[in-house]
Amino acid sequence: MDVYVYNNLPDLHFYLKRYDLNAQCYALSWFLTLYSQQLPKTILNKLWILFLIKGWKVIIKFGISLLFAFQHDILMKN
Repeated sequence: MDVYVYNNLPDLHFYLKRYDLNAQCYALSWFLTLYSQQLPKTILNKLWILFLIKGWKVIIKFGISLLFAFQHDILMKN
């Protein structure tokens, strides 16, 4: 996941690296539970259908999309 963040969100990657935060700190629970603890069921059902059809790349892309959506908020934290 760190490589995907580096390639797609380099500013966020370097910010997280500065605080010694890697993907294990924030994405491990996403992947272990396939987002079941974080998402409303309506979105979760659609995500799982895509996961069953297309595989793990959907889960990774969704994680990158979440980070992109909250990138500004994360970068503004000190």
